[in-house]
Order: sequence, then structure tokens, then C-alpha cells
Amino acid sequence: MAEEAGLVKQLLLLPWRTLAFAALALAAAATPGAPSALGLAREPLLAGELWRLWTAHLAHGSAYHLGWNLAALVALGLLFEYPLKQRIWSLMFVSFSVVGLGLVLLDSRLWIYCGLSGVLNGLWVGGALFAARSEYRRRHFAVACLYRVCVVGGLAKIAVEAWTGVPLLTDASALGGTPVPLAHALGALGGVIWLAVGPALETKVAPLAHSRPVVASAVGFVRLMVVAARSAFQDRFWVSGPGDEPAANPTPGSQGLQPGVRVHR
Repeated sequence: MAEEAGLVKQLLLLPWRTLAFAALALAAAATPGAPSALGLAREPLLAGELWRLWTAHLAHGSAYHLGWNLAALVALGLLFEYPLKQRIWSLMFVSFSVVGLGLVLLDSRLWIYCGLSGVLNGLWVGGALFAARSEYRRRHFAVACLYRVCVVGGLAKIAVEAWTGVPLLTDASALGGTPVPLAHALGALGGVIWLAVGPALETKVAPLAHSRPVVASAVGFVRLMVVAARSAFQDRFWVSGPGDEPAANPTPGSQGLQPGVRVHR
């Protein structure tokens, strides 16, 4: 009986929520044309296909892309799902939303985007900061400091990739599309926003007054998105001059379209 109880306890520690989401990504990978059908394509989204804001993160450009993202997802689940418990769902949702809306509003030349990398950065930042706060309350100051150092390291990686345009840990040529560093930065921002509002709404503790710098950053981001939305609306009806249009204007689902590729209109 003791051995059976121990086995059940070990099974309960597995990141079942993360594994369930990984299974959805695998199912999307097995679906023909998933990047075109599920990806964050600007024109279909503006035409009303709002589900792409969330389904884009399930689709991937190649098996290599999928493998790297799932490996990172399971690793983050092993690290953070146990302390987060059901909160991991709200963290994922906020990260999905911030990445999707941010790309649409801030990158008007992004033709189609797919992949989990932006959300992974949200899980990393939000999960690590949540764990750091929990450890600090338990007076485990060294562990809390280690989590915060890991967050700084993750943010440094995002900054280097944004500066160079080259991913540090993966082969860009095998991803099936062009990396979008902005998605990583938006994912990290999603983790910060979730930390400010998510746990407070779910547990009705940890008042937002203790997260004023975080809330101020979130408010600034919302203001930036409003300005970008106006620009995006103008860009939607912009008429280009001679030579600005590409030789072929692909649509989602057309041959040769790769996820993450920017098509300049």
C-alpha cells in the first residue's frame, strides 16, 4: 500500500496540464495545413477570424520547431506547474493574448506567425517571478534571488536576439520561417502583466499596490497598443506607391507560405 501511495503521489507531481497542452500542439502538427489555418495571419484576423490570436501558438513551421518548443514547454511545466497549479492556465491565456494582440498592433508587416516561443517566455518570466515571490515569503531569500537572476538572464537573451535578429539556442534555417524576436519580448511582458493581475484576481490576496511598477508598465503598454492600433488601422487602408508591392501577394494557405515570414505590403 505504501508503494502504491508513493507511486500515486509521484504521478500527481507530473505536469499534467502542460502535457495536455503539448498534446494539443501535437494534434495541430498532425493536421495538414495547420500553420495556414491556425496561424496569426493579419488579413484574416482583421476580417474576423479572431481565434487565430490563440490558435497560432499551437501550430509550428517544422518538426524541428515543434520539437524545440515542446521540449521547452515540458521543462517549464516540470519547473513551475506544481507551484502554479491551476494558475498556469491563466498565465498561458494572458501570454497568448499579449503576444497575439501585440504582434498584430505593433508589427503591421508581419504576414503570418505561429509557434510557442512567445508563450514560453511568458511562462518563464511569470513562473519564475511567482516562484521567487513565494520563496521570499517563506524567507528562502537565496532561492528567490536565484529565480530573479534566471529572469534577468532570460530577458538578456531576448535583448540579444532582438539586437542580432538571430536565435541563440536554435537553428533559424530549420524553423520553417523567420524568427520574430518581438514575440519573445511580448511573451515576457505577458508574464509580468499576469503576475500583476492574475494571482490577485484568482486568490483575492496580494493587492496590486505591492506591484505598482509592474502595473505602471502594463498601463504604458496598453497606451502604446492604443497608439499602434490607430497606426494599424491606417496601414490597413494604406495605398502603396509604385515598387512597394511584392511580385506576388500570397494568402494564407497558398503554396510557399512559411510561418513567421514577413511579407512587406
